[in-house]
Amino acid sequence: MPLTSHRMNIQQHRPITLASSSPRRKSFLKNFGLQFTSFPPDIKEVRKSGENPIEYVRRMAMEKAEVTQGNFPESLILSGDTDVVLDGVVLGKPNDPEDALFLLEQLSGRDHLVHSGFCLMDSKNNWTYIGDVTTRVWMRSLPKKWLEWYVSTGEPLDKAGAYSIQGMGTLLVERIEGSHNNVVGYPIEIIIDVLVREGFLSLSNN
Repeated sequence: MPLTSHRMNIQQHRPITLASSSPRRKSFLKNFGLQFTSFPPDIKEVRKSGENPIEYVRRMAMEKAEVTQGNFPESLILSGDTDVVLDGVVLGKPNDPEDALFLLEQLSGRDHLVHSGFCLMDSKNNWTYIGDVTTRVWMRSLPKKWLEWYVSTGEPLDKAGAYSIQGMGTLLVERIEGSHNNVVGYPIEIIIDVLVREGFLSLSNN
């Protein structure tokens, strides 16, 4: 029997397993009233020689889905990976407050790219979809005291690129080009579109 979200009028036709423990990615699914299991796969995230950022996030999304599918063979798996890239250099999560301040100083007054790869995998029907989305983000040029204040909030310390656009980090952002949701954690508008188109979800006017 389909699972129905009365708030959003969305019918869910398959159990979903989210291959992530990210609160932001969980919140996207919850906001659409979807029921899901969260399972963070244990894989080594190592870049291959010559692999560009988009190739990397697509491969990581695929590998996370494959590992998760082995534990939840009846589920539709949703996985993803995100990179923040400045001048072709991938910016990871800061190691400490000093590192966070350094990253923010590099980003200040400049634009950078946020690449996300995502994978939808249904092993029961031998179906896999891999996509990627890129958003360009322009940061405000801010004095060091602003950046030091932001670091002192603790928000940047577990974020790629050392900022959270959906939190206080929105004060650092001048504008974006592309999907805002992608910068938050997932291009959920594209993912939902694929799920509806492929029949895993259906929309109701009732």
